[in-house]
Amino acid sequence: MPQDRDIQSHFMTLLFTSLIVLQTILTHAVTSYGFKNSDPYLPRKVFEITSHLVVINHLVNQDEDLREWVAVNLLCVDMINAIEDENIAVTASEEILTKLTEEYPNKQQNDVKVIHFLHIAELLVLKCSPAFVLSTVLPICDRYLEDSKHAQAFENAHSVTLTFFGGVKPDDVDQVLVARVMSYAITLLKTLDVLSKEQFTTAYQSVIKKVSTHSTELTQWCLDGLCDAFKNGELQESKLKVAFTIPTLLPYIEYDLLDDFLRLLERLHLNPWIEQDQDDFLALTYKSIKLVKNEKCLIKCLDWWGEYTSRCRSQQLIKARL
Repeated sequence: MPQDRDIQSHFMTLLFTSLIVLQTILTHAVTSYGFKNSDPYLPRKVFEITSHLVVINHLVNQDEDLREWVAVNLLCVDMINAIEDENIAVTASEEILTKLTEEYPNKQQNDVKVIHFLHIAELLVLKCSPAFVLSTVLPICDRYLEDSKHAQAFENAHSVTLTFFGGVKPDDVDQVLVARVMSYAITLLKTLDVLSKEQFTTAYQSVIKKVSTHSTELTQWCLDGLCDAFKNGELQESKLKVAFTIPTLLPYIEYDLLDDFLRLLERLHLNPWIEQDQDDFLALTYKSIKLVKNEKCLIKCLDWWGEYTSRCRSQQLIKARL
């Protein structure tokens, strides 16, 4: 009946308004006194209370874009950042991310929540233990790295993975983590055509940075994968993406692999696919040499640079005379 629908509509409006008011009061109460020296377990308490409100809110207002839900979790991130006890911060971060994964049993059903989970994960991932990230966070990232149809989730998943690999402490790099890095390297090569040049370069730098300190064999394996991608790539854009990534890896190459790597740079510089970009390739190579921190590696790179550029100039003079 029309009257029943009116009553239902009024009730829903009242409920929605009440939820907003409750959430606003709670947020104000939490933020008005600042986060320093507050109860270290406050993030979990706030999350538990407000997440229930937001779930009800979403049921009441199906078209709502979860802004309140997003705000609650960002509030929890701020509170966690203010926790001085590292162990409590780790526990709080893992609890929040675990709760978020429980919010949507079928992750494919709610892209908004997936994107937000990945955003929150990027902010908290370095506060979590590596074991937790490997078991709980990265599997969700993998799902969206393998399926690039959802562009925003795909990018966020890369950001979370890169943040973790880039920030994990050297003492925490073990065989399990290295295996995950290798898996990520394979994913990068599979999605080469989808990633921008900057995304691909930054990601592969992170891979080599972690692998190179662990094993020269694994580093060589990653470099071989890049060479295969360049050789087998069908699009010139993808070939250039790989070619201009390789020189940027120079600062992370160990001394034992340096001779082979420098010869690889020579072959790439003379490859017909980058004939129009040879000067840019050399400029990028020199820029990368200046970033080499290991003195022994730097001396070898500079010696090679002087010899190779001299050889190039001689070849150009010979061609000009012919």
